[in-house]
Amino acid sequence: MRGIDLSVSTLADQVGVAAFAVMPDRSACAGGRTSARDETTVPIRAKGKTVTRRIWSYARDDRPFGGGVAPAVVYDALADRHGEHPRRHLQNFTDIVRADAHDGLNALFGTERQRTPVTPAFC
Repeated sequence: MRGIDLSVSTLADQVGVAAFAVMPDRSACAGGRTSARDETTVPIRAKGKTVTRRIWSYARDDRPFGGGVAPAVVYDALADRHGEHPRRHLQNFTDIVRADAHDGLNALFGTERQRTPVTPAFC
């Protein structure tokens, strides 16, 4: 890069700092209708090898329904499809979630949930 020799660790540190600086607020999808998806796998480079991660996405756009909350999307790259991920991400959410029939999402809709159960809108 323009004659400057930077070590991989220095570059990785800079990427980490930049990623932290632009890290989204996990409450970005806290209001309005939200869609939860877990179907996308992606290869990610990690310490000399490539690993497969599953992208969980949470998207909100209430504009078609007259909502005043700004659209937002949050992506989470995780190692598996376990249900604790959406339960943790949506732990304070109390509105409508559009979702597929993933078993891990069922706990969001049950009456045993401490907060008000989320209203499902299955697709």
